[in-house]
Amino acid sequence: VALGKVGQLRRAERGASWTMEKFSPDLVLIAKRELGETPQVKSDAVAQLRKLLAEEPALKYPLDEEFLVKFLRCRKYRVKETLEVIRKYFHVRREYTDVYDNLLPSRILFDAIFRQHKLISILKQPDSQGRVIAICRLGAWNPDVCPLVEFLRAVVLSAEWTLLNQAFQIAGVVALVDMEDFHLTHLLHYTPSEIRRAIKLVQECYPVRLRGIYVLNNPPVFQLFYAFVKLVLKPKLQRRIHIIGRDYEKLHKLIPRERLPQEYDGTLEKYDYDDLERKFLSQENFFVELGSYGYQ
Repeated sequence: VALGKVGQLRRAERGASWTMEKFSPDLVLIAKRELGETPQVKSDAVAQLRKLLAEEPALKYPLDEEFLVKFLRCRKYRVKETLEVIRKYFHVRREYTDVYDNLLPSRILFDAIFRQHKLISILKQPDSQGRVIAICRLGAWNPDVCPLVEFLRAVVLSAEWTLLNQAFQIAGVVALVDMEDFHLTHLLHYTPSEIRRAIKLVQECYPVRLRGIYVLNNPPVFQLFYAFVKLVLKPKLQRRIHIIGRDYEKLHKLIPRERLPQEYDGTLEKYDYDDLERKFLSQENFFVELGSYGYQ
């Protein structure tokens, strides 16, 4: 069942639509070279995908082009693979109700997770290749900050919000995973089942082009954690992991210093979490509508 106008709602709230005509020449080139995207390819793939989705009577989904293209890009316009990602995307929303029920900007623990403990940051400036830079401080989390599921909810909402920007759908994301203060006690909470669930979302269920994972400040105990992570990561994603440790000069060869915060020997000013919260809340209606879709 195709319902709703998620793309139109988002455009109305932002005041403008991201179109290929408004993309930089470099981004248009990346879309064509890496994704095989052209206006004709996009049009044909959207039409094919709509036909396949029409055969899913139990699935209530948005039919607007922006929503569908987001998934097509992550699978380089391979339509049948895209259909599988969309199916999984909506299946996990039903399976993991502790994550997805009331997943709204107004219902996450923004103050504790973002403003106070800085567990997640989404930098305003992309890297030199146009990829969004996201920082996740796994070592800084502990049960006194928030329940682990609330941390995961914040990560999922942040990813969903980032994917509203079509430029990042095309260029992708690089993640800085900071393991500072990671201790053996974390393994009591970052259990195999929780790790498996988080990786399942990233690898199979979300239209994220994860182009690099840079692990920072990792202590020796990290190897125990990483040993299990590698068991469930696909080889393609394993190859994109770089263990940086505290060698920030190595990090600067991957991401310029001027695009990094000061804690990684960068030159960016203090992060504005108030601005991020306003941006999240401006998309409240989008998340309300998104929550109404899924398998019935």
